[in-house]
Amino acid sequence: MNSDQINLIVDAKERIASVVADYRATAGEEAYRWVVKYELGLPFKLPNKLYVGIPLSIGIGYVAAYYLGFADWNEIIAGGGVVALLSAFGYIQISPKFKRKEWRNDYLRESDFVYLCKNPMLKQRLIAKLKIDKRITCTWLETNASTIIENIDYLLSGEDHLKFIERLKTNTIS
Repeated sequence: MNSDQINLIVDAKERIASVVADYRATAGEEAYRWVVKYELGLPFKLPNKLYVGIPLSIGIGYVAAYYLGFADWNEIIAGGGVVALLSAFGYIQISPKFKRKEWRNDYLRESDFVYLCKNPMLKQRLIAKLKIDKRITCTWLETNASTIIENIDYLLSGEDHLKFIERLKTNTIS
């Protein structure tokens, strides 16, 4: 690969990073929301008020059942375990330590497209994507940046390969 091709790849990486960073720096709080990280494997989501209400109601119910004679200590301990687990789950839902930003409606602006399309290889990839989806988001651009760069690298190496085959056909290899 020659230096021009390497420069195209480096330029594409820089342009993608620049556009995404610029959008994220200028976007307000309405552009994202905090969600629990999917890596935790939580099967469902409840409103935050329920995380206080459910453990409290179960705890009060078990204590009342014990004093009214409907439950023994084993049931109280089991109920306490349920309350503790629900409280821990509620803490995970509420705590910012377990959350990440989920960007919404972070569509690329026209000026971003113009900037990105100054790289001819990136322009081809973006046009192909626009024909399929009609819109491109910064989230898509950020998550697929490595795939886009690999695609550009593959296309550029394909051009080198075709030039090599052409030189073989004309016997101009020295």
